[in-house]
Amino acid sequence: MEQRLAEDLDPERHRAPSEGIPQELSDDAGDDAGEDDPPPAGTGP
Repeated sequence: MEQRLAEDLDPERHRAPSEGIPQELSDDAGDDAGEDDPPPAGTGP
């Protein structure tokens, strides 16, 4: 839930006007999340 707030507060951090609101999906997938987040602590082998 904290991530949702971060998106609203920091739209630039999770900026994706092309996809609309892929923040949740990308976060779940971990593929885009890794690119958004430099240090993928929970995503990635």
